[in-house]
Amino acid sequence: MLLGRRVTWRVEEDDEAEPLQPVETQIHASKYEREDVQKKTFAKWINSQLTKKNLRGITDLVIDLQDGTNLLALLEILTGKEFKRERGRMRVHHLNNVNRALQILEQNHVKLVNISSNDIVDGNSKLILGLVWRIILHWQVHWTLPDAEPTNLEKTLLSWCKKNTEKYSVEVNNFTTSWSDGMAFNALIHSFRPDLFDFA
Repeated sequence: MLLGRRVTWRVEEDDEAEPLQPVETQIHASKYEREDVQKKTFAKWINSQLTKKNLRGITDLVIDLQDGTNLLALLEILTGKEFKRERGRMRVHHLNNVNRALQILEQNHVKLVNISSNDIVDGNSKLILGLVWRIILHWQVHWTLPDAEPTNLEKTLLSWCKKNTEKYSVEVNNFTTSWSDGMAFNALIHSFRPDLFDFA
């Protein structure tokens, strides 16, 4: 019995084949790939906002948000207000900028849990991803569903899915079984892009 032992297998027919990685290594690699995709996706969303004011985009989500200036620029675009920022290069200037951004987010009812200015300035990628995700959820959902209550995003999103698939013969009651056969997903796509395929 092989309980508790790691086993590396090789393909015997091919001497040049690489050993298979243990499952833990594959899971670890997958986690970092997923985080990398999130960073790139969130950076693209931020850049799509910054270009509205012809501002230079960011290239590295973590590094480019650490001093707080890009975060404040993003919030200026999202709120339509101007905010003072400190231009210094010292940590205290960065902390003040990020603190100002976090205060603005709280004033706009963006729920922040366990995120401090130190986390952002220190480059804590998980918390920076969490912060940007909260910003995206708040403003993107607000633009898409202006009458939505921020208290229950899942219900709001489910309601939006139901509304956009009501003319199709699919039932959308949840985010699990309602989507298992792919018909609800196809109906949602077809409701926005009927030119892509026939929905019969």
